[in-house]
Amino acid sequence: MNILGAGPPFGISVRAKGGIFTFLAHVNPIRASVRNFTFPVGRFSFFEETNDSNLMRYLFPFLLLASSLSSCKIVDLSNSTAKEETTLQAKTILEQAQKAHGADKWAQVTHYTVQFEDEFYGGLGGMINPFKGNPVSIQLDYVPKQFGGEMTFQQEKMAGEVWGMKNGETYIQKADGTQKVKPHKDAQFWIPTYQYFIEFPARILEANVFRMMGIEKMNGKTYDRVLATWNQVEPQKEMDQYVIWVEQETRLIGKVAYTIREANKFVSGYAMFEDIKDFDGVKLPTRMPVGSNLVKEGKWLHEMRIKEVKLQIR
Repeated sequence: MNILGAGPPFGISVRAKGGIFTFLAHVNPIRASVRNFTFPVGRFSFFEETNDSNLMRYLFPFLLLASSLSSCKIVDLSNSTAKEETTLQAKTILEQAQKAHGADKWAQVTHYTVQFEDEFYGGLGGMINPFKGNPVSIQLDYVPKQFGGEMTFQQEKMAGEVWGMKNGETYIQKADGTQKVKPHKDAQFWIPTYQYFIEFPARILEANVFRMMGIEKMNGKTYDRVLATWNQVEPQKEMDQYVIWVEQETRLIGKVAYTIREANKFVSGYAMFEDIKDFDGVKLPTRMPVGSNLVKEGKWLHEMRIKEVKLQIR
């Protein structure tokens, strides 16, 4: 079921595939320019801002051509260690991660509200920002494991405006209270995307294929790397792969890498789970910088921040 239509040309659909979303920043009409663009096979090296607001428009046909030429090479996040005999160990680690992040408390939550920020960086970050202002301050309201909710804007230029999504339909409510149900691609993308990042530890076990991907040191900590996908380990045109870094000591998630099949077969992204905080029994990252193979490693497209969480318990 495709619950989101995305914008051109690297817009990403959010699609329910075996109960999980694929997501990457949604690219809107050009809002920034880039320079120092190079294109090795299957990868953009990096983007950065320039003062030439028209440069990106000139480069865009070449980006589209590069995208088309690279689409024959599908990104594969698995490796030689992803053996079938590791299935039980991999699934057990994700179950432990789910519990460490507060699965028992999540099971009691009927509704939750998040005070949230998102800040976009650089040329490509400027392109994907659909909001009026940067950073953006939002109140998010969700029911767990649903495909919708509400975003209430708090920054000056959009203060009081509400974007909502219910039963697959989007609506916009102005600050004066007038509401209109209409298709809104940005609302349809960002509402479930933010929700999925927040609920990720509680939802990744909806996948049905799990494999161990080895052990990795990161920022002085030791992580088990676990592959989660659907139906088979090998890359597929319709199903995404996820690699989850689970810390051995705490079983908290430190990083998630993912493919973006809905956009282009060669695109992948990753999100860091940093500064994890306990919100009344649910442990969530308060900082989630997002990168991609579309930009140089260590350069962020945007950073999501959880400021406050209020849970309603049944």
